[in-house]
Amino acid sequence: MPLLGSPWLVREKGHVFIELVLHHMPPAAQRVQMRLITIACIVVCLVLAWYGGEVTVKDYVQSEKDVRSLDMPRWMLMAFMPLCFGMMAVEFGRFLARGESVYGAIAGERSRGARD
Repeated sequence: MPLLGSPWLVREKGHVFIELVLHHMPPAAQRVQMRLITIACIVVCLVLAWYGGEVTVKDYVQSEKDVRSLDMPRWMLMAFMPLCFGMMAVEFGRFLARGESVYGAIAGERSRGARD
């Protein structure tokens, strides 16, 4: 269930990132790095969505049950995985198509913007 908020977090650029290396790169290298990271994010999300979809279908077909806390079909728990990772891949794809950064404001940009 916590996975449900992830697509929104990607859309709002609210995820955590380390800007140490990025901050010391020239702007052209930053753009290349951002595009490569965005492509990697899309690939990882699509792989996890595919895997989650396979597990969900397998659990449904085999009538697997999850009995840790409630006796319920396991596919109902797993169905969130392909849905959420698929939506995250779409959000990362939107950033790539628009040429937009996946990062929120970098710390230095935030402080400059606050003074303007």
